Amino acid sequence: MVITRGVLINEGRSTARVRLDGEARFIEGESPLMPGANILSPPTVGTFGGPDYLALEHILRPGEVALFEWASGHQLKAWAETYDQGKTPEM
Repeated sequence: MVITRGVLINEGRSTARVRLDGEARFIEGESPLMPGANILSPPTVGTFGGPDYLALEHILRPGEVALFEWASGHQLKAWAETYDQGKTPEM
């Protein structure tokens, strides 16, 4: 299992609508990238897609920060076999 976290910062002058697809999600917590900050999950604003696909969109206002987490689990053999091909292993 590979788990990584990162921060998304809205450095623009207007509010952004953002979404994470697949195995990524917004979380609340702290990050060494933003020392001393307790980062809250951004508010949701609705759905995207049709009845078979549902992904919440989130609002990130100018200067706001969001913490996200991405995780993927595969057998080591699958990672090794696809490494040289530059592909993502199949589930």
